[in-house]
Amino acid sequence: MGLADIRAITYEDGEPMLDQGRFWYTMSIRGRALPHHIQGVFSMNPSLFDLKLEGIVVFDRNDGLLRNEIASHIFYDRKEKLWRGLTTGFSAYANPQEKKQLLAIESTKDPRFGFSIMKANPFGIVGDIEDPHILYDSKAKKWRILTCENQGGYRAVMLESKDWNKNYQKIARPVSHNSTGPLFKK
Repeated sequence: MGLADIRAITYEDGEPMLDQGRFWYTMSIRGRALPHHIQGVFSMNPSLFDLKLEGIVVFDRNDGLLRNEIASHIFYDRKEKLWRGLTTGFSAYANPQEKKQLLAIESTKDPRFGFSIMKANPFGIVGDIEDPHILYDSKAKKWRILTCENQGGYRAVMLESKDWNKNYQKIARPVSHNSTGPLFKK
């Protein structure tokens, strides 16, 4: 299988999740072309490097379809006791009436195991933008998204908001070089 878009599953502040002695990741599983992709969840014992497929996540936009979005970052919001995150709405390519956009995702059920469905909702970041990574900056009391936008190449930009799933404003312009899959690191 082809794997891409590696994202550590974290807590809301960006701390990587170490649970059951394993680190947890989302990785896009795909063949040679995007139409076959699906969001995988993997774990790994850091001492053994024994990468293990644990689950698959699909996304429900409340339209009767289960969508195979990818490049997702999932975090556990300890304050709200919810699994949340962001994903890239690549499924828009299947419907000419839709536009590619970032989607806010949420679940009360732990999406790391087996077949999971997370609710997905648009939140105003529309366009050729992908590979989001989100965290809460407790000093600034703001949510930050690091993502990439196609501006003559996919270039990293940073956004911020007081709310995790709305009202984002760009705070850092695109970097000068191609930079798909940007990540915050803690």
